[in-house]
Amino acid sequence: MFWNNHKNEKDRIGTLPIYRFPPPAPAKKEFNAMFELLKDAEKYDRNEDYDVSDMALKNLSDYIIKYIENGKV
Repeated sequence: MFWNNHKNEKDRIGTLPIYRFPPPAPAKKEFNAMFELLKDAEKYDRNEDYDVSDMALKNLSDYIIKYIENGKV
C-alpha cells in the first residue's frame, strides 16, 4: 500500500514540516494611527461612553478619507 512506502518509522510517524517565513514588515505609521483610533473607540464603547466612541469613529473615518485623498491607496 502507498502509506507503507516510507523509508523508516521516523518518516512515517514524524512531525509536520516547519516552514520558515520572514517576519512581516512593520505596519506603516498611518495604519498604526488608524488602529489606535479604533481601539479607543472600542474602549469607550465598552464603558458605555457612546458619544466619545462615536467621535473616535468619526475621527477614524476622516483620517481614512484623507489617507485615500492623498493618493496613498
